Amino acid sequence: MKNKIFLCAVLFLANISQAQTPLTNTFTYQGELKFNNALANGSYDFEFSVFDVDIGGSALEIVVANGVTVTNGVFSTPITLSNDLFTGNKIWLDIAVRANGTANPFDLLSPRQEVSSSPYAIHAQFVGADAVTGVQIQDGTISNSDIDINSIQQRVTGACPTNRYMKSIGSNGSVVCGVDQNTISAPSWELGGNAANAGDFIGTTNTTPFNVSVNSNRILSLQDNTDGSNHVPNIIMGALDNSMSGTYYGSTISGGRLNSISDIYSVISGGSINNASAPGSSIGGGLGNTASGGLSTIPGGNNNQAGGEYSFAAGRKAKVRDSNTTGTTLGDQGTFVWADSTNANYTSSGSNQFLVRASGGVVLTDDSADNNPFSAQLFIDSSRDPIQARLSGFTKFRVHSNGGVSIGDNGTPPTNGLRVSGNITKGGGSFKIDHPLDPENKYLSHSFVESPDMMNVYNGNITTDKLGNAWVELPDWFEALNRDFRYQLTVIGSFSRVMIAQKVKGNQFLIKTEDPRVEVSWQITGIRHDKFANKNRIPVEEVKDETEVGTYLHPSAWEVSDKSKWLSAKLEMEQENEK
Repeated sequence: MKNKIFLCAVLFLANISQAQTPLTNTFTYQGELKFNNALANGSYDFEFSVFDVDIGGSALEIVVANGVTVTNGVFSTPITLSNDLFTGNKIWLDIAVRANGTANPFDLLSPRQEVSSSPYAIHAQFVGADAVTGVQIQDGTISNSDIDINSIQQRVTGACPTNRYMKSIGSNGSVVCGVDQNTISAPSWELGGNAANAGDFIGTTNTTPFNVSVNSNRILSLQDNTDGSNHVPNIIMGALDNSMSGTYYGSTISGGRLNSISDIYSVISGGSINNASAPGSSIGGGLGNTASGGLSTIPGGNNNQAGGEYSFAAGRKAKVRDSNTTGTTLGDQGTFVWADSTNANYTSSGSNQFLVRASGGVVLTDDSADNNPFSAQLFIDSSRDPIQARLSGFTKFRVHSNGGVSIGDNGTPPTNGLRVSGNITKGGGSFKIDHPLDPENKYLSHSFVESPDMMNVYNGNITTDKLGNAWVELPDWFEALNRDFRYQLTVIGSFSRVMIAQKVKGNQFLIKTEDPRVEVSWQITGIRHDKFANKNRIPVEEVKDETEVGTYLHPSAWEVSDKSKWLSAKLEMEQENEK
């Protein structure tokens, strides 16, 4: 393309007619295009290059407008340039054109066109930093209505008295005053900390509590006794509805909500709806617990009650009765109640009890392996025999599900009886039954037969034959079990003489009477000599161990006091002397 002629160039804001619409960085370029001195018609592509000099230099930005319609040489197209080109300095445009839809290079029109002041007005909405000074603002032209108080501070209207400073300024111009630490004797406490002097403190000078809040809600309250005595503070933390009542002191609520204390030296660590109402009572947490016994403890759980002095309740609905139930001021004192998750009350019935409800069973163990010679476990568990005590892997005591009790081994349980596999040492023994002549009103008791050795007794009646002989047949195990036989013979209904004609041999012995056909009552005893008896002879006399000297198994029977306490003190003194 040759002899191109640019006759007219008019630049103006593209949306200048929309007065209420904010200005943009787009303006319209209008001109007339001729080709070989003839007005051009058709579709053309225009390339606009921005320079900061009228000749030479490097393009700052290039904008292409494709498919611009030219009619009788006249065309108009919008151009959008970057904001940072309008900084107050002159800029020029190089304009190049080509037929639309071709890949031909652009033909440059000349000369370079200067951007006039009309589009340069865009700069007004992009005022540079520090471009507006007091010289450009007319006095008195900015009022309160022109200020957004959320982003621009209004004029300060407040003031501070002497020796105080403006600590903060409100959006409405009001001020909060602080204390000048350098001019008065009572310094304020600052966020960055203070160099405190002896006697400095934060708090109150009367019985009004000292409170700390977060988000305007009290989370900590330090309280002196309300009548100004004792000066052992109460401490309340947690929700605002945690409380202490009365003139009590020295108590602490550490957290939670709806917790209350109404006595001295009590503690609630947290949880909700817990109440400590006796001196020295404590609740660790949980929900709905009540410690109403002096020096009582509830570690947590739900709906537990420690109502007796020195009592303990834990788990769910563990109840130590209080004075309202027992009729005594101390309640069930010294009682421990632990209840499992069962939703039912588990209540004490007296003082100094140790009660556990564990539907899954109770196991007390030293946690050592069964083959450890010192391992010990106690099981109270319905999944096993109800009660078992194990030592070194062997059950030594068992209450069987059939009601029998075994001591000393793992053998077959007796039914509703007691089996002991070792020796029994006792002060005495007897049977006790309903009296056969008056079973509803009386008992009948007989004591055991005792001997200094492990004696067995056998007896019976037998009648001699026509020759006056009678063989007494004994069990086939008789001689395997017994030795050292002793005999007793008594004739019945006769003065006939009687004798042991032949001692025990082959598990039998022979009785002979002077007359034929005489009834004889016989008794024979033997001393056990089975393997167990031979290894476990019972000593008839023993010297007491030095730790037992001076003590009695049955002091009341001897009408003497138990000397065990004296002995314990004596041993302690001897041990100290040895050191």
